[in-house]
Amino acid sequence: MVRNVASGGKIGSSDHDLISFELLCYSKLQGSDKTVLDFSKANFTHAKELLTIDWVAHLCHVGPAEAWSVFRNIVTDTTKLCIPLKKAVVKNRPIWMSREVLRAARKKRKCWRRYRVSKNSDDFAVYKKQELLVKNLVIDTKAKFEKQLAKEVKVNPKSFHAYVRSKQKVKEGVGPLQGNEGTLVTDHQDMANLLNDYFVSVFTKESSVLGTCRDSDNSSLVSDVVFSEELVCNKLKSLKASKAPGPDGIHPAILHECSEILSVSLCIIFQKFLDSNFVPADWRIANVTPIFKKGDRSLPCNYRPVSLTSVVCKVMESVIKDCLLKYILDNGLLNLSQHGFLPSRSCVTNLLSFLKIGACLAITGRSV
Repeated sequence: MVRNVASGGKIGSSDHDLISFELLCYSKLQGSDKTVLDFSKANFTHAKELLTIDWVAHLCHVGPAEAWSVFRNIVTDTTKLCIPLKKAVVKNRPIWMSREVLRAARKKRKCWRRYRVSKNSDDFAVYKKQELLVKNLVIDTKAKFEKQLAKEVKVNPKSFHAYVRSKQKVKEGVGPLQGNEGTLVTDHQDMANLLNDYFVSVFTKESSVLGTCRDSDNSSLVSDVVFSEELVCNKLKSLKASKAPGPDGIHPAILHECSEILSVSLCIIFQKFLDSNFVPADWRIANVTPIFKKGDRSLPCNYRPVSLTSVVCKVMESVIKDCLLKYILDNGLLNLSQHGFLPSRSCVTNLLSFLKIGACLAITGRSV
């Protein structure tokens, strides 16, 4: 059952030895076949050259559905040619580990093996010195790595949260889930169907009745939304390249890096969609991830959905939202008590307004 038993040196400053051995039991390890885009080897210069085409000739004389299909295929093919794929590999060593620490640790093991053979006090002193060096080096390297993560938390929040999650002792996924009859479901497809049924059942259908707005002396109607190249380009430049793509497969990194080139084509496509009231099928679907909230992990009601939709769709929505919001604010159509979904307003400003009203009532002796 056990073979190749060997001593691997002392554990830290303890007098206990580390014992390594092999267990004679075999299991089939399932490797991950997941591949991701390797942006460290991306050739965005070549991508810009491939995307510098006559977009007007390609898009102006076709319908909205075909225009979107042409754009998506060209961008997808360019991404495949200019951004290679790599296999998602889980490293066995800590993410903060540096080459300097690895070299020092190897030297420490070498010193220990020398002492085990010679039993010389001088060799043991050399080993203890190297052991202390490795210990201090690990502390310093880890501290520098965590400090750098904290500094870049606003620029690269994904790395920060990934490191925090790696420190969690319990890493539990979704399921098994309880079915309608109380039986536990372990199959991934069946669990996805259970969660989908629950999310659909609690989905809120907005009422078609609109709330009352403030009266406005301005009788002008909202003007047409203008998709200018400069406006769309600025929206593309503001995209975070580290975000994940939607169901259409168009990555925000390619949109961000080639913003000046792709803004021309997107202006044409957005205008076609708006004029014909068209929404492509790619924009009507989302990749939904269930996030555990609290309580029993086997109950579907204890999960909330997070939807990942098309990035291009979000860009168009942002332009339309800015235009509508400008019209609403310029004409004073919102109540003063509106704090949500407005610039420079939030839950905090809402609470401060309530606190001011409550304080004034309390000072004058009236009930709150």
